[in-house]
Formats: sequence, C-alpha cells, structure tokens
Amino acid sequence: MFTKIFYLNDIKKLSNFTEKFNYLDVGSRNGIDGWFSIIHEKLNVISFEAEEGNALFNIKGKKKFYLTKNKGNSSFFKPNDKNKIFENEEGRINFEEIEINTDTIDNIIIDKIDLIKIDTQGSEYEIIEGGWKKISNDMPFLFLETWSDYYYENIRLFNEIITKLRTIGYEIYLLDVAGANRIDLRHKFSKNIGQQKFVGFNLFLGPNLDYLISIKNLEERVKRSFILFVHDLLTYSYKIVEKDNCDYKLFLEKIINKRIKYRHFYFILKYLKLAQSLFLRKRKYFYPLT
Repeated sequence: MFTKIFYLNDIKKLSNFTEKFNYLDVGSRNGIDGWFSIIHEKLNVISFEAEEGNALFNIKGKKKFYLTKNKGNSSFFKPNDKNKIFENEEGRINFEEIEINTDTIDNIIIDKIDLIKIDTQGSEYEIIEGGWKKISNDMPFLFLETWSDYYYENIRLFNEIITKLRTIGYEIYLLDVAGANRIDLRHKFSKNIGQQKFVGFNLFLGPNLDYLISIKNLEERVKRSFILFVHDLLTYSYKIVEKDNCDYKLFLEKIINKRIKYRHFYFILKYLKLAQSLFLRKRKYFYPLT
C-alpha cells in the first residue's frame, strides 16, 4: 500500500521552477486528492464524473450506467455477480441502472494535456480508446486504476491497456496495488484471515525515455522531469534535463546531492513516516498513484 514517500517540501520548492500542468481528471468524485493535492496550485484541472452526468467513454451518445450502493464502485460495466463470495462487496453488487450521456476525449479536449488520471471502475480502456488521437499527439503521463480480475462483466484488463499503450511508446514507470480481496468464510469461521489476492493495480505510465529526452521545448521537458521527480524517480528526472542550463536543473542537482549526502537520514525518515502513517491511519507522506 505504501510504496513510496512523497517529500513534500522538496516537491513544493522545485515546483516554483515549472509552469502549470493541464490535468484531465476522469472519475473526479473525490476532487483533487492524493499526491495531486501537493501540486494543486500548479494544476489547470478539467474534471469529468459519470455520476454527475459528465462522462467520458469511446462513443458520443447515451449509455447504461450501473450506480452502485457504494457510489465509488459505480461503472459503465455491470458488477460481476461472482463478487458476492468476497468479503465487503455488498456496496458493489447492489446497484440500480440509469442512463447518462457520454462523449470522448478526442471530441472535447482541445488544449494540450500533460497529465491524465482515470479511475472509472473498468472503463479505462474505452476512455483511452476515445482519446487515442489526443493521447498519441500529446503523450501525457497517465495514472490509471485498473483491474486484473473481472470485477465487472466484460471489462478490459490492465494487461490489455498496457499492450495498447506500448504501441505508441508508453512504458510502466510505477505500479502499486489498488484492490485486493479475501473469500468471505464468516459462515464457517469467526473472522476472515490470511493474505488477500491482488485484483487491481494503480499504474503510472508515460512515454519512454528516448521520447522525453528528444522533446525540444525546455519548458515541456522541465514539466516532464518534475512529475518524475514527484514520484522519486530521480535518475530519470535528471536525465531529461541533463544537458540544459537552467535554474530548474541547478535546483534539482542541489536536491539530489542533499539526498545523497543525507541518504541514511532519508532512509530512517521514510520508515518513521511510514510508522506514523500506519499508526495514525493518515497518508500525509504516502499516497496511491491515483
């Protein structure tokens, strides 16, 4: 769950050297949260939320939508009835059918997009499909919550999404667990215990390094470098701007040298913050990718 630490002070200081990012938030019911909230002042946000009748898909028109008891589990795809054998799934398998309007990224979005987050309970592939021209042209970083099991009927799984994006030069930069389950055996035992099976993942995908280095516009390279820095991908972050002579690179060098000099301190700090987060149940320094 807690795969990396976000160094808030370093992120905020380095962000002073970047321009604003155009951020497409698809599945925005929680607003700006997680690591996005750290750089919220640097985001020009375009939001879509199906529950509010403002939905993206791979077609323009009307489409059936499954509004679940736990609204965060609502989807364009019908929840799989097989989920009832798992614990804590009542909020997903109880739903009502409604009809909402949909459109596509390619039809709606005009401005260049730097970041896209898609958390839509199964329709990530279709949304990407409906924005294929825009994504192929802008090559934004993508943050996706995807499934590796058929939690919804007929969804496209995360491996299919990765395979499609690889055809235009995307790679996985980071991955963490988005969903896990246990079979509910409380009719037999007093409690469900044991490891959970992983059923969903958060993915951070982006253009390959050769593409990022080849970007001619310095402002654009700086923004790309900064997002990699936010996720502590320091060597990748630096490589993109290595040959540039700019204030951003100089400040990035200072941060990296500080991390090297005090690396033992940062190692201890990470686990102190991890213990604090687990004890207080707050993710001030640790967030999922989406």
